Amino acid sequence: MRGRLLLLSGSGLAGYAAVQAKMRPLHLVWDLDNTLLLSLTPLEKGVTATKMVSPARYFDQIDDDFPAADGTANTRTTFRPGAKAVLQFLGLFCTQHVFTAAQGSYTQNILQRLDPDASIFASVTHRDLVPHHDHDKRASVGKDLSVMLNVAYLPARAILFDDRVANFTPQRDNGLHVRSYDDVNRIDWEMARLCFIASLAFLSPDVRPVLQFFRSSQHQARLFESDSKSTRDTNPE
Repeated sequence: MRGRLLLLSGSGLAGYAAVQAKMRPLHLVWDLDNTLLLSLTPLEKGVTATKMVSPARYFDQIDDDFPAADGTANTRTTFRPGAKAVLQFLGLFCTQHVFTAAQGSYTQNILQRLDPDASIFASVTHRDLVPHHDHDKRASVGKDLSVMLNVAYLPARAILFDDRVANFTPQRDNGLHVRSYDDVNRIDWEMARLCFIASLAFLSPDVRPVLQFFRSSQHQARLFESDSKSTRDTNPE
């Protein structure tokens, strides 16, 4: 009897998940640098850092934000542990995108390794398409998800994974602050944590209550600062 109940509950959950994936898809938007990977320039710095890292996790490229002599690679890019596996798993029931402040050529170099057959990411947005405040003072602060997603999915069915809380400014309740990937030799389980959170959010009608439980202190401080400023602007002394 207990086995039948477990089977029925499992079937019911699978059915619910299938309906969610089709009728109300969850959109996961990924930053690149210090979220899914770490790029080190000059190349010598990357070579030194990755002496104990499996070659399957890194590749060398030209980052044209920096000088490169005679077309020689100047940057080593290392993928975060578990990044590829988690992206492939989440792609089974979520729609995924890239939103990066990097330039188009650099982004393309990474996607050729991370998603060579374009099966993981439904769209890719970089600073050549949408200016970012890091590189264009005229640009608004943050990454505005409305430039890449239908408003029907905002704000209930979208998450931005990013290591910088300033990028959550346009949709502040849809961001999930990622622990910065800045050491390729550190034991790192962050992708497993993000996978767990995304799976919970997928089952929820609205991702925002789920994300509240996982806000970092830095994200909370940013929200408090924003709320305080709004109060001062609304009620000037």
